[in-house]
Order: sequence, then C-alpha cells, then structure tokens
Amino acid sequence: MKVVIQRVTQAAVTVDNSITGQIQQGLLVLIGIEDADTLQDIIWLSNKIVNIRIFNDENELPNKKWTKFSRALSYIF
Repeated sequence: MKVVIQRVTQAAVTVDNSITGQIQQGLLVLIGIEDADTLQDIIWLSNKIVNIRIFNDENELPNKKWTKFSRALSYIF
C-alpha cells in the first residue's frame, strides 16, 4: 500500500473532460492498494491519515490535524 498526501489550496479530478470531484483548501490523498493488503492494513492507514498533523498552528508549526482544520472530506472511487 502506498500513499501520497499533499496540502492543496484547491484540487479537482477530471474524467472524460468532466469534473467528478473537487475540494478547496485541504488534503489531496492518493492511495494505491494491492491484493496483498488486508483490512487491518487499510484501517491502520486510514487512522494514520486522519490523525496526521500537517497544518500549521498559531506558532506556524505543522501541529494541527486536518480534522481540526477542515471537516470536509471528498473521495472518488
């Protein structure tokens, strides 16, 4: 399983020249899952993503969870 997490000011997914999903400021998360990955692997990784401290706090340190910054979540299958 591989994950790429990127802070974005906006992001969109386009399929056949049609936008299928978009967000404003937040996280763009690209996830690659293979047959060998188990449900436990997916649960572990999901918890890591939800609890990642990637946004700046009042001291300009990356110490805020994305759930404290934004509660919006968009996903595309």
